[in-house]
Amino acid sequence: MAFEKSLSLFSLLFCFVMLSCRPTMPNLVEAKVLLIWKANLLNQTPLNSWSLHNTTNQSPCNWRGIACNDNGSVTQINLTGVGLQGKLYNFKFSSYPKLAYLDFSKNSLFGTIPSTLGNLSNLSMLYLHHNKLSGPIPEEIGYLKIMVELAISYNILEGSVPSTIVNLTKLSILHLFSNKLSGPIPNEISDLKNMAQLYMSSNILTGSIPSTLENLTKLSILHLFGNKLSSPIPKEIGDLKILIDLQCALTF
Repeated sequence: MAFEKSLSLFSLLFCFVMLSCRPTMPNLVEAKVLLIWKANLLNQTPLNSWSLHNTTNQSPCNWRGIACNDNGSVTQINLTGVGLQGKLYNFKFSSYPKLAYLDFSKNSLFGTIPSTLGNLSNLSMLYLHHNKLSGPIPEEIGYLKIMVELAISYNILEGSVPSTIVNLTKLSILHLFSNKLSGPIPNEISDLKNMAQLYMSSNILTGSIPSTLENLTKLSILHLFGNKLSSPIPKEIGDLKILIDLQCALTF
């Protein structure tokens, strides 16, 4: 009886260890979604480590550019400058509720920025700069309410800067330069009280520089040159006491 009890306890412990080594269901789902996106890329070579063929490790946490939390959920994707070619359209952002850091910069991604990006409610840093992305900045960008750094410069984005950007109240760094953005500078930007660096140069922005930018008391860098802005630089800019880099040459 004692031997059978010991054997039973051993079997239970063995099963527990084996189950703990297996990826959780959300972990496997996240892996499969990543593979769907990989399959639609034009160049898959940079992501050769993304595979489920190894049955002993079906977790994406050891794949190139992927980091996870203790529960195995993807929290970071860093694929800067690895040679990606393709679209973001097939990337199912809703499958990554814990994703906090996303860097696809310095690749050859093209097409539009999907509105589904707004599903990343825990995203605090987004880097899409130095790609070939086109179309408008989606209004859903305003859903990313804990965003701290947003860099989508050096693309061919067009249309206006969405007014929903006012929802990004934690935003500290905003890089929109070197695109084809048009229309006025949204007055809503002046409500982003944590803004420290604002780069909107080399676009096709028109109208005047909002005097309400004086509300950005943490602003240290402001670049607005290379647009079609008119009217004088508002005197209220002089109230930005910690501003150390101001470049806003106007084209009348």
